[in-house]
Amino acid sequence: MATLSNIGAALMTDQLEPHLDWLKNGARDLEIQDFYQADLLDGDWRSKVDEATKLLGDYPGRMGIHGPFWGLDIANPDPLMREGVQKRLLQGLGAAEALGASHMVVHSPIDPWLHRHILHNDKQRHYVLDLMKKTLEQPLAEAERIGCTLVIENIKDLDLRLLRDLVSAFDSASLRMSIDVGHAYCMHIQHGAPTPDQYVAAAGSYLAHVHLQDSDGYIDRHWLPGEGDIGFKALFEELAKLEQEPRLIIEVKNKAAVQEAAVWLERFVPTPAVTI
Repeated sequence: MATLSNIGAALMTDQLEPHLDWLKNGARDLEIQDFYQADLLDGDWRSKVDEATKLLGDYPGRMGIHGPFWGLDIANPDPLMREGVQKRLLQGLGAAEALGASHMVVHSPIDPWLHRHILHNDKQRHYVLDLMKKTLEQPLAEAERIGCTLVIENIKDLDLRLLRDLVSAFDSASLRMSIDVGHAYCMHIQHGAPTPDQYVAAAGSYLAHVHLQDSDGYIDRHWLPGEGDIGFKALFEELAKLEQEPRLIIEVKNKAAVQEAAVWLERFVPTPAVTI
């Protein structure tokens, strides 16, 4: 049973300082988010790594980055576009290696349109898997080399069993799944997808990373937990059933309030039963 004791935060480097003691003293999960930006990856990203490294020092917790994602389809059928996706992911992994990051978030390619095409069509599902393998071959090899896990985050996914089956087909410990509970809730409200806790159940042993935020389901709000309608009690009950300890990352717009958000969430962490 997972203990879920390391709830941390997603922050830009210039947002780290007010939270450093809290992050370090609790060895909390941390995600640096500067490196999703294409202009930074094409520019002086090493200065940003140096800035973050100086602030973090010998960071005791699990630390990763959000990789590039704007316009990047990891199942793109166009070879020229696929080459661009690969380049961006490799740039992100270069920053991850320099920073010593051990996870990098990338985005799922499955939307409601693709979902319906691959749900009951083995040929189409194998086609999408083949495209993902072509795209991720080099980035995944690089992730394995530097000891970084690529975690694929749900965006418009309606059923994580499809993504789980695609991830499992790679048979790599360096490729796992991420759940953004706000994205899941939007798909629940807008398309009748399962609730976020059931996304956790579907991901199962492949879940390595969670973005915690709240929403009303209308759009991707990134509100503080408690400001929307997500059922966090059910979510944490499902998380606690896992054998592994997924990284728990508060990803909200109000960065100043992440510590208060963690306190609010920790009341839903199940207390381990005491054996007498």
